[in-house]
Amino acid sequence: MAGERKLAQSTRSDNLTGTSAGSAGVSVLRRSDVFGWGVAAVAAFGVAVLAGNLAAGVPPGWLAVLHETRAEAGTLLPNSRTIKTLQTDLARSQRANAVLRTRMDLLEGTGTIAARRIG
Repeated sequence: MAGERKLAQSTRSDNLTGTSAGSAGVSVLRRSDVFGWGVAAVAAFGVAVLAGNLAAGVPPGWLAVLHETRAEAGTLLPNSRTIKTLQTDLARSQRANAVLRTRMDLLEGTGTIAARRIG
């Protein structure tokens, strides 16, 4: 009976320190370990909050690249959209240039008719 009580007490005290009778190489959880992991957790939380605040100030175009798939990033899709936009702008500019050229020609023709009448 006394042997059983002594075995139960030794098993209980070993469980409190983190070791058991069968595992001799297990390390004991110390207060400094808990403190170290606590500091690491607080530091990780601080970095996450800082990164979130910095990401809010970044222009949207910079982070949009991260959301593209590899297939979209590897193709000429963004470039083809830019080319299409430039072609549309070029066509609009050419139409405006043609209208202005026609107006200038009409004004020059009116000026020569007036010069003939006067002269």
